[in-house]
Amino acid sequence: MRNAGSMLLVLSITLLLSVGGVSAVTDSGAITDGGVITSAGRECMTALLVIDVQNLWIEGGTPTTVDGTFIVDKLVGVLADAREAGLTIVYTRDLANAATASEEELDFPDAIAPLEDDIVMLKRFSNAFYLTPLHATLEQLGITRVIVVGLFTTYCVADTVQGALDFGYDVTVLADAHGDGDNGYRAEQANKTWAEDGVHVIESGTFDYTAGCTP
Repeated sequence: MRNAGSMLLVLSITLLLSVGGVSAVTDSGAITDGGVITSAGRECMTALLVIDVQNLWIEGGTPTTVDGTFIVDKLVGVLADAREAGLTIVYTRDLANAATASEEELDFPDAIAPLEDDIVMLKRFSNAFYLTPLHATLEQLGITRVIVVGLFTTYCVADTVQGALDFGYDVTVLADAHGDGDNGYRAEQANKTWAEDGVHVIESGTFDYTAGCTP
């Protein structure tokens, strides 16, 4: 069973050299065919993917989501609900600007910083599945369903959604938990397109985070 004392798991792009052997386990090794046995006592096959919400992209209360909420403020509630449900939490840290950005800029805002039992996936491309062990990690954990939130809607979020679909995941986008720095217009348009393409697009306040978990 995962707990707050387990080690923060940072999976780098360099692990691609041994993707077949990527290890994504809890401190007790509680991985089953049905998914991860969580601290909430359920077997869950769902992961929350928090895409690139790094200090580098956060300034003066922007970007905002479709309802005008600062993305960090929105994700505080989303993460709390996901953790309460016992979901696997995966953060992506984009390194495309690593040559010019400081470590602090590449890090996550304190209000939504990863906990010790979360996974941090390093990436260099917009699609979080491309040249990273993300799929291998989720597959080993028994994850079949992903919830996507974060930045930026029409770039890394959109490409990661498509990457998840390409791998056959059941994909949900939280309609009010991603943004593009334009007061939500492109996020709103993307929500409509995803819904037409068969992606589950659901408001965070009405989403059932325990769906797909076995009591």
